[in-house]
Amino acid sequence: MRSNGAQLAQLARLLDGGALRVAIDSRFPPAQAARAHERAARGHTSRASWC
Repeated sequence: MRSNGAQLAQLARLLDGGALRVAIDSRFPPAQAARAHERAARGHTSRASWC
């Protein structure tokens, strides 16, 4: 996946307008970033994990 400026700008507009909401169900300190990635790899991505 590569960053796309136009798509990122559209996402920013959606966030700013309230049409898109981000839900965070887990928080991991930077020292546990590998654990966060493992969780995402198992398919626990319906909500975001935050590092």
